[in-house]
Amino acid sequence: MDEPVMSRPAMARRNLGHAALIIALIAPTACGGGPRPPVANAPAPMPDLSGQSVLLLPVHPGPVPAAIMTAAGDVRLDGVDELDAELAYWLKDRAANVKWVMPDAIDRMLARSPALDIKPRSLDIAVFRHTQVKRIGDPLFGDLKRLASVLNARYALVPIAAENKPGTGIEVAFALIDTTFGDVVWFGVLAGENATAAAQRTAGVFAPRRATSSVD
Repeated sequence: MDEPVMSRPAMARRNLGHAALIIALIAPTACGGGPRPPVANAPAPMPDLSGQSVLLLPVHPGPVPAAIMTAAGDVRLDGVDELDAELAYWLKDRAANVKWVMPDAIDRMLARSPALDIKPRSLDIAVFRHTQVKRIGDPLFGDLKRLASVLNARYALVPIAAENKPGTGIEVAFALIDTTFGDVVWFGVLAGENATAAAQRTAGVFAPRRATSSVD
């Protein structure tokens, strides 16, 4: 089996071996007050984002929602700090059909517009830790809507949690949000043996869809 292609952010690190990837997707359901149930729903369809401008927000380290109720002890975060660079690299490389607005572009805009008072690395994503979310509210909605308006984007991809789980590797929970009304149009938990593998899996989900043909 061929070794996984290494990104520039990973070149300075040790060879991380073969990528062992898993994917567990959660279909959004109506907001409620109870805890998030185990991941058992059918996968939600990924909307076609080709040609769309999408904000990529920085990773928010912390326990992945589906595991919060059973998590014990400290959450392992080793390797999670590499995700921002890996996601930016692989999404741009393999999902170039989407017009990604990367975290560094968001940072530059906010540095020029301090009056916006938005902290992209500490967004209020607490609601995702307690319930399945169909539509977000303020202050998260207000922050994303203002960012999207200034940067001319409709969607925001928010990595709302990331941890290093024994036997699984790096797991990242993503919420894809339509900033027009705050709808969560897709939620997914993606994982890989390491940050590079998890980012490659993420890029594959957003990559252009291949046309299929049938033979009579």
